[in-house]
Order: sequence, then C-alpha cells, then structure tokens
Amino acid sequence: MKNFIIGYGSLINFESQNITGISKWSMPVILNNYTRSWSVVYDELNFCALGIYPEKNKSINAVLFEVDQLNPFDEREHGYSRHELDRSFLQTWKSTDQIPDNGKIWIYLPFKEKYGKASEKHFIWQSYLDVIFMGCLSIDQKFAEMFIETTSGFDFNFLNIDRDQSAYIRALKKYDSAAIDKVMKSIKT
Repeated sequence: MKNFIIGYGSLINFESQNITGISKWSMPVILNNYTRSWSVVYDELNFCALGIYPEKNKSINAVLFEVDQLNPFDEREHGYSRHELDRSFLQTWKSTDQIPDNGKIWIYLPFKEKYGKASEKHFIWQSYLDVIFMGCLSIDQKFAEMFIETTSGFDFNFLNIDRDQSAYIRALKKYDSAAIDKVMKSIKT
C-alpha cells in the first residue's frame, strides 16, 4: 500500500521531507475546505508553528508526497495527529499533474492542547519560515504568494531572527535568504 503525506508548512520543502525520511517525489496541490494559521505552540521551545483546520469554502496550497515509512514523520510531527484525507479535498496545482488514485493520503492536524498564537512566549522562527519559503519558491513565485495569502496569524512583532544559529538552514543545499526576504516584504500583518 502506498502512503502519501500532505505537507503544508516546512514539509512543502522537498529537502526538509528528506531530512526526516525518504520522499520519493513531491507534487504541489490545492487542499480545499481547510485553513492554515500560525496557531500551534510549543511552550518548551518558545515556538509557534503552523496548523491547519477544516473550514468550508477555504483553500490552501500544499504539497503531496509519497513516503516509504510513516513513523519518521509521525515522530517529527509531535503535537499533531495523523488522519486519513479523502482525495476529493485535493486538486492539482499544475494541469498536467494527477492525484494518485490508489494508496492512502495522510494529513497532520494539531492536538487541541497545542492551539495558541504567536506571542512573546511563542515566537515564529525565521529559520522555519525560510525552509517553508525555499520550498514554495522551488515550485514558483505564485505558490509562495498563495502561501502568504492563505496563512493567517503572522505577526512581525513575534519573529525570532535565528538564521545565524539554525542548524536546520545549514542542512539545506538550496538556500537564498535574499529571495526569501523579497517574498517576506509582501506579508501583511
């Protein structure tokens, strides 16, 4: 049985997928009837991550990727639970792509006890944003713009500029901080 995961944050980035496990391929998609926000908090890390939530008539962009094993991703996504997603919620980003018609598609939804928002106690890390935006830009500029348009809860007051300290960023082979900074200028709070 094939297994696919929907990546809507740092897992948009193909390199990030492969830091965790083996991703066979990745395809940009639109996830319908969901909304995305900076709303998952980790007290022990002073960190605010992304979460998605069912909401009719909303859509976000994401990626669909095939994996050999789910366990490494379950471990990575602590604070979230894995749920099977009905493929009818997906549409392709590119008209030439096709959603696989067999296998299971999984999505990670945050635990309710993790709900929160960016604050002086829960910062959005620049390194996390950079990984996301490098993934978006590897698809195209429009994909990065849609990520910004369909993600709520961002606040520059609670952005932790940690680029220089991030081992995560150093693990990426493709990294362009100038391109990311250009995209970030379009963020409205």
